[in-house]
Amino acid sequence: MVCSITKNQLIDLLSFPSQLIEEELEDLTEDCPHELRFAGEDKKCLACDFEDECQWLSRNDDFSPLNLRSIPELVDALDTAITYVRGDVIAWGHESGCGCQVCDWLRKAQQVYDSIDLNHFQVDSTELTRKHPDIR
Repeated sequence: MVCSITKNQLIDLLSFPSQLIEEELEDLTEDCPHELRFAGEDKKCLACDFEDECQWLSRNDDFSPLNLRSIPELVDALDTAITYVRGDVIAWGHESGCGCQVCDWLRKAQQVYDSIDLNHFQVDSTELTRKHPDIR
C-alpha cells in the first residue's frame, strides 16, 4: 500500500500521456493556428473535434507550470489521462497482459490513482501522506 505520493511523482506520470497526445495530434499541427495549444477565445478551438485533448495538453504538458498546480489538480489531470489512454488501449485492441509502453504506463498510473483517496491523505504542497498509515 502506498503511504505517500509526491507531487513530482504525479508530474512524472503526466509526462507520458502528454507525449502520447502530442504524437497522436502531430499531423494536425499544420491545420491548427495555435499549434495544438487551446485558445478559449478562438471560436475554431471551441468547435474543434480535438478541443478536449488540446485543453488537457495546454494545462498538462512539459511547458505548463505543473509544479505550481495543487496536488488535487494533478490527481484530476491523472484521472483524465488514464481515461484517455484507456480509450486508446481499447481502440487498439490491446489485451490485458500487454507489455507495451502504453499498457505499462496505464497499469502503473491506475495503481497510483487507485491508491489515492484524498479523504485519507494529508495534502501539503509537495506530498500526499497517509493520515493514518494503518488504514488501508
